[in-house]
Amino acid sequence: MKKVISVLLSVIFAASVFCGSAYGVIGLLGDVNNDGSINNKDVVSLFKHLSGVYSDAVPGNGDYNRDGSLNNKDVSALFKALGGSVHYMYTIENQTENDYKLKVLQFNVQTENGNPAPFTSRATMYHNLIDELQPDVVGMQEVTVTWRKWLDSTVFNDSYAGVGEPRSAGGEANPIYYRKDKFDLLEYGTFWLSATPDVVGSAFDKVNYPRICTWVYLKDKVTGTEFVHFNTHLDHNGNNDSTTGNTIRKDQMSVIIKFAQRFKEIPMFLTGDLNNRRTTSENKTYALIKYIQGDSNYKYSDGTMLCLNLSDARLNAGQTVPADRIATMTKYYDENNTAYNPAREPIDYVFYDAKTTKALTYETFLISQGTTWISDHLPVFATFSINPTQQ
Repeated sequence: MKKVISVLLSVIFAASVFCGSAYGVIGLLGDVNNDGSINNKDVVSLFKHLSGVYSDAVPGNGDYNRDGSLNNKDVSALFKALGGSVHYMYTIENQTENDYKLKVLQFNVQTENGNPAPFTSRATMYHNLIDELQPDVVGMQEVTVTWRKWLDSTVFNDSYAGVGEPRSAGGEANPIYYRKDKFDLLEYGTFWLSATPDVVGSAFDKVNYPRICTWVYLKDKVTGTEFVHFNTHLDHNGNNDSTTGNTIRKDQMSVIIKFAQRFKEIPMFLTGDLNNRRTTSENKTYALIKYIQGDSNYKYSDGTMLCLNLSDARLNAGQTVPADRIATMTKYYDENNTAYNPAREPIDYVFYDAKTTKALTYETFLISQGTTWISDHLPVFATFSINPTQQ
């Protein structure tokens, strides 16, 4: 764990020794924990120092951009110098000792069919991402049988376990990986987004592929904190303003809404590539999002009306991405692409139950190696605090 991302590390830091700072450098600039070496542990130490939970940092060594102040810019600069392409890094504020902290990663990894880059290079980027973030739970999409083998053997270490069935024999899965050294697995499963959720391969009419939802019910081994995590990938029939596509995605989400009712008394998270923006071309919120947020109810054929009452971490986190950098598809960050528009609304989401949980941070990562993107989607990372007394 905590492996250095870049082989150029020695070159990067050669010019950083004993650089000046208003705080005063002791030894190496970037050696925040003052252990004589510069690595990912220093990023973590600086992050914790700014969060008020680590007091042994050497402030001068942390002023990596040498602007005379110690803040989030130094965290980002140090992380990128280590070889990361992370554009946004924020401190976690307003935490209390009684809150339970949870780190959630949402990531559509893009199948090998859609990305010509070899597994070796992309898997390395995934491994480094997991090493750096140390997420507690990870929701993934477009995980083929081949990708699953790489994830299990190369990306995730022995601390993680993964669950989730493919949508059909040999098809893609939406697995959830969780820290098995941290959580007990109480229940888990996969169901199909159709009128017959228990039937493997079943689907609504006019979908491009059968779609599924994977879920886990976890309990922290130490604190006893429990939560449920749903992870899905909705159909991409039509564009966002397609009536057919919108109807399909609403019907698919209705299956998740109905199943989730059994867990409504405990903290809940929903991650996924929903293939749906928040707002229409007329700047109205899509019905799909309203059902998730509880702004309206989905009506079933028997007259039952249900919703989820979940909140969007991007909109509610204490520290989040800038409004002009919210897109979660890499093409919207490529200036050579006609689709270039970083302000375009995301289609990848992390939702949570605001009754029991507080969103602390939300960030996205634009990662590449040479000319190869890690995926056609950006990883989305959110941190939360769960108040155990509200469970």
